Amino acid sequence: MRLGRITTDAVRGFAALLVVFLHLSSLIVPQQIWIEKTYPVAFLLPWLFRSEVAVGVFIFLSGFLLTLSRIEKSENWAVFFIRRVLRIYPVYIPLLIVAISISRQWDFHGFINAILLLPNFPGTLWPYPYLSTAWSLGVEWTLYLFFPFLVFLLRFNFKALLLMMMIIQIAIIYGVIIGSDLHTLVYGSILGRSLQFMLGIVCAFHYQKASRWFFEHKIVFFALTYIPVHLWTLWYLNAGGATSNSALRLLQPYIESIFCIVLLLLFHLLIDVHGKALWVRPLRFVGAISFPLYLTHVIVVDLVMKTFQKQGFIVPHFTLVLQMFSIVTLSIGLAWLIHEAIEKPTASWVRTRYGELRQH
Repeated sequence: MRLGRITTDAVRGFAALLVVFLHLSSLIVPQQIWIEKTYPVAFLLPWLFRSEVAVGVFIFLSGFLLTLSRIEKSENWAVFFIRRVLRIYPVYIPLLIVAISISRQWDFHGFINAILLLPNFPGTLWPYPYLSTAWSLGVEWTLYLFFPFLVFLLRFNFKALLLMMMIIQIAIIYGVIIGSDLHTLVYGSILGRSLQFMLGIVCAFHYQKASRWFFEHKIVFFALTYIPVHLWTLWYLNAGGATSNSALRLLQPYIESIFCIVLLLLFHLLIDVHGKALWVRPLRFVGAISFPLYLTHVIVVDLVMKTFQKQGFIVPHFTLVLQMFSIVTLSIGLAWLIHEAIEKPTASWVRTRYGELRQH
């Protein structure tokens, strides 16, 4: 069974919407208020209010799709890195310049760090660059640099995966001992994210066999996968999220990876049966613009909030609704313009120059 472009676009779009919802439900209104006002929803869909798990979906999906493309059509590694540069930088650099202009702050070392997308130890781009969502680009770009080595190591040697996972877990625990926090080490660093990237690679190598088993045992599969995701995100929701320093945070890279697998197979099943359903097209559209949407929506949030504060609206509920509507529409509109003006022409040139490959 081949995983279709429609499915991966829909999963990417769903994950992008979760990230946008995360910032809407935390930057405009304290998230705890959302949880208290909609507790049945928070209990039934805890991952919705802990939607930072969507970042893990992107990282896992990246390793997964890069490896599938490698299996389907091999390319030399020079072309691979050229494709990665042309995928990221044509969109990233203009938005970074805009973000610096808006912030009116300057830090030379932070700027160089942002341009090169080199994470600081233990693997973050905080507090620079000024484009705050770009922290994950530094992590992902570092993983791209290790991708040839990881593919070679993990293709036939499952013991290598277990050994590397053990080493990374020990490094995370050591980081906690010397004074760092689990949120940074697990969520925002190269350490925690490399686990998801490697699991995506391994999953791609075994995808055909696993997908056949899934379609033979659908109910058992969802019981074995969705239930741990639900229980962990429910705990994470009640434990205070990023403020929690519980040892259960060590499970986050694995839970987010499982969540991506659930989404991939669930969306594939739904699209296979209801491929022309109305909900598929909007998700595919958001999936197509997900990269610029991910980078731009926080800029839009900041600008809209500052604008509304200056205007001094009197009716709070009206203000909140109008702010959220403005942020969503402006973010999607801006992301679409960037997609049409930069991403599509660049992708077209890359296909002409280097041939067709699955988009990541």
